[in-house]
Amino acid sequence: MRNASENSRTPRHRHETAPNPEARETAEFWRLERKRQYELLAPPNVPHRRKEARRWLDELKVRCSNGCVWERRPDHRYISIKDGEILWRATLDALSRTDPELHRAVERVIFENVTRDLGISMDQWRQRSHRRSKHISKVRARMQRACLI
Repeated sequence: MRNASENSRTPRHRHETAPNPEARETAEFWRLERKRQYELLAPPNVPHRRKEARRWLDELKVRCSNGCVWERRPDHRYISIKDGEILWRATLDALSRTDPELHRAVERVIFENVTRDLGISMDQWRQRSHRRSKHISKVRARMQRACLI
């Protein structure tokens, strides 16, 4: 007696089909080539300040955005997109004057975040966006408890 899996074919989607080995080598080649080209454009790497740069960027995102309705305090004013951009640029300019090394690390982290998002599908982008927004919500809550915002 045959079981159902031997009798029926499972539906295959385009992305589930086995790729041609030459195509996989070509795709791998182009992925590495694109990464090499991005490295030519990348800001200088400051590895010992990366963790600090990520934390600084998270705090800047919190200060330049409103957050969800239930995360806002009643006395805080609404930050428009234009105001957030002005605040973002002014804070980065101030950082470049006060701590140029941290500014280079922040630029590198921003560059890597942007290039990491370039070749992904919309579903992957949504998942990353959801994870980022949850993380920023946690940072916002921590900053509110510490009375930093």
